[in-house]
Amino acid sequence: DWGSYYWQVATSNGVNSSKSDIYSFTLKEPIYSNAVIINEVMGDPAGSETDGEWIELYNNSKQNIDLSGWIISDLTGSIKKYIIPNGTTIKAWGYITILRSKSGITLNNDGDGAALYQPNNKLICRTKYTNGGDEGWSGARAPDGKWIWTTTPTKNTKNIITEPIISGRGGQSDGGVINSIPIEIQ
Repeated sequence: DWGSYYWQVATSNGVNSSKSDIYSFTLKEPIYSNAVIINEVMGDPAGSETDGEWIELYNNSKQNIDLSGWIISDLTGSIKKYIIPNGTTIKAWGYITILRSKSGITLNNDGDGAALYQPNNKLICRTKYTNGGDEGWSGARAPDGKWIWTTTPTKNTKNIITEPIISGRGGQSDGGVINSIPIEIQ
């Protein structure tokens, strides 16, 4: 528990006794950064789902951040929480990708999302998506902070937003409707 603790040593040999000074120490709750965000998710990769699904984190600060004990989870279905291992650091302005094959987090193709929590269980970032992305598309944070589908996944590097154009029936263009299914962020 966080707080102040005091102790004193007392000794006695049956004849003489003595007490030490009173000593104290204080345990303060750690302060965690709010600069780490979920930057991109790959929920429906081309190829193997087990090997291809991932959640990318981005450190939006000039300081390296220790992610030991941070928690990432998916949002729907059989929710899996993954505790980031001790000694994991995300470099300043850097990226870390959490792979399904390591975390066990399964992102549902028909809608899901991810949440990032500090070790004290404070929610830092959450995103969810609905069915609308195609196989091989990722949900990515655009420079303005909005989430959109991109046909250019960029694991562990700056997002490249290549917006998909959804065609109409019979191969006829419906005027180039772009990103008709939004992705929510919180």
